[in-house]
Amino acid sequence: IEQLKNYIDTWINDTYHCAIHSMTGRSPSVMWEEAITDIKPSHISKVDAKILCRRPIKRTIHHGQIQVDRLSYFSHALTTLQAKGIQTVTVLIDDLDLNEVYIVDPNDMNIIIQADSTNQDYTYGLSRAIHLEVQKRKKQLSKLDQQKLGQFADLFGLHKLFHEIQTDIIRNRPKLKPIKLELPFILQNIEKCLSPIVEIQEEPNTKAPCNNKKNNLSFGSIEVIKNGKI
Repeated sequence: IEQLKNYIDTWINDTYHCAIHSMTGRSPSVMWEEAITDIKPSHISKVDAKILCRRPIKRTIHHGQIQVDRLSYFSHALTTLQAKGIQTVTVLIDDLDLNEVYIVDPNDMNIIIQADSTNQDYTYGLSRAIHLEVQKRKKQLSKLDQQKLGQFADLFGLHKLFHEIQTDIIRNRPKLKPIKLELPFILQNIEKCLSPIVEIQEEPNTKAPCNNKKNNLSFGSIEVIKNGKI
């Protein structure tokens, strides 16, 4: 995925922006430079964008951790806040990367706390959409099997999901060469002791539409829509 992102960035910056556009007869980069001489574009730093472009939710601190979608995030700063009597905080979530979250300091909105996932092997590069699919598969496991997997239950479900995705792709495109997806050695040993996994049945989406007007949260001059608790 990283190679694909780098390829796309290179193509946009080195090829598309420098090539002559068929409609304008000029390159996008030249047109941009001319345009910004009259109207200066507004800027926001990558750090600010990374913080502001997130979904805010409320969570309660427990032992220096907060939980989102059954994932735990820890920071020593959260322990300090809890010691000061602060229980509820605003957590900023990036649904495309669950490896870390940011917490707004209730005492100073200009201070942002980073809390890291306590299950980095699982959450590295993990999106919320993938995580929710993994949780569906995790629910299909018996309580005994979940106990056997212990801390590896989510990682096991992730590998199984990837295997399902590849199987479906190969079924529809048999000429494609499958990628070898191997469970970590420790999970291979545990898998031998597990019961057969029940096939996932998709559930219809019955969520009621939310009233966004009641769920607004402002940060500085930017208003962020809050979807409420997960």
